Amino acid sequence: MPILLSLFALVANDQAAVAESRSDELIDQAAAAGAPTWQALLCAIRAEISLRRGNFAVAGKFAAGAFELLPAESWGVLAGFPLATAITAATLAEDREKAGHYLRVPVPDALFQTPVGLLYLLACGRFQYEAGNHREALDCFDTIGRLTAAWEMDLPSLLPWRTASARVYLRLDQVERARLLATEEIRRCPPSDRRTLASALRALAATQDIDERAQSLAQAVAMIEFGDDHAELAATLTELGWAQHTLGEDKVAQRTLRKADRLMKQSGSGRAIGIMSDTEPPEPNSSAPGSLGELSHAERRVAMLAANGHSNRDIANKLFVTVSTVEQHLTRAYRKLNVRRRSELVRELRPSLPRSG
Repeated sequence: MPILLSLFALVANDQAAVAESRSDELIDQAAAAGAPTWQALLCAIRAEISLRRGNFAVAGKFAAGAFELLPAESWGVLAGFPLATAITAATLAEDREKAGHYLRVPVPDALFQTPVGLLYLLACGRFQYEAGNHREALDCFDTIGRLTAAWEMDLPSLLPWRTASARVYLRLDQVERARLLATEEIRRCPPSDRRTLASALRALAATQDIDERAQSLAQAVAMIEFGDDHAELAATLTELGWAQHTLGEDKVAQRTLRKADRLMKQSGSGRAIGIMSDTEPPEPNSSAPGSLGELSHAERRVAMLAANGHSNRDIANKLFVTVSTVEQHLTRAYRKLNVRRRSELVRELRPSLPRSG
């Protein structure tokens, strides 16, 4: 047990790379000693370390290996630990089929009377969030909040349920509620946990006006730029890049977004966490005013969906952004295309719209 706790201590202190190397050594030792139970437990820890580094494919591989060594029914309540990692890794890698497979693995009722059950609930909530099931996601996160308070273990570094809830409320366009949750997460988080702080700050930034948002995102990038979590850094850089683009800093935005794109590919994710998957704003002055080519990639996607009859809420759900973000993109698209309403937008974009049937 001291060895296991030491690995988690390394992760908590931004030394995940050291923990990863040490875990690999211990897994080899357990295999050589013919200790499959220890080997399975170490694989589960190795999976969680990879997840915290933003390496979703590697995390999924080690989680699967843990269950190959020790079937889920043999883990008891501890099964919730590798299952939580496996579900989260598959969710963030956008492999819903694999995530669904792990969600269907039976777990004992006693799991939800333990801290491991809270990790499992956090993973389930993240899956529901990505699937667009907002109420189900909030139920998971609210349960974590209630139980952590009752058990006096409300620790953002272990269970950042407020940040997770804030992202759901952002998608529901309940900005003030999201702001309060993110602010409280930041207040409770120890200064040494830069990864959790940066994630909460990224959620808070989404509630701020564009100038303050860019400042908050730049601060979050500074917190984790030299850390181990490439996926969180990619997500933060992507949102910073789009904030810079909105402010008219196109060349800076392009550099920021290209860096984010490289990190996303390293993590095995098709997009950064919880944001629109745009990675390349248009070159400045790329086309004449009033043309479709003048729109940014994000504005073009939103405009196309709007012209195809989707409501702002539908578009927000499809692109994993808030309704207010959709409205901002549409406003800029209307201005650039010299239109004032959706009917005019349809006429303007008709040649570019996909044909039905």
